[in-house]
Amino acid sequence: MPKKLIEIAGEAPTEEKPVLRPADSIQNDKVICLECGKEMRQLSTKHLVAHGMSQKEYRKKYGFSMRTPLSAKSLTKARIKAAQKRGLPEKLQKYIEARRQSKTTVAAKSSVSAAETGKKVKRRASRRKTA
Repeated sequence: MPKKLIEIAGEAPTEEKPVLRPADSIQNDKVICLECGKEMRQLSTKHLVAHGMSQKEYRKKYGFSMRTPLSAKSLTKARIKAAQKRGLPEKLQKYIEARRQSKTTVAAKSSVSAAETGKKVKRRASRRKTA
């Protein structure tokens, strides 16, 4: 209904409620956009921009967690399977462990070098910008 007709009729504009529950919109082979009802394999950023919202706003509006993928369950499973086939989980764990080790060795070296010299570690004073 046009805005003028609503004002004349005295009806308050009501917010449209989705026909589908948000939890039911993510199905095995498709995702249904709760804004327009369009069916697709994945809700892309480009599609949501057409509705004037980001993925974060869409998730917040319809109660999805930030970790919930906005794609069909079959597509999500296929991506997980492909990542596991490439060895991604093991490689990620090795990378995280290597970073943790390098951080501890760097911290240990800096504390040892300061202790060996018996001097305090001097730090440069920050320069102030003059306007």
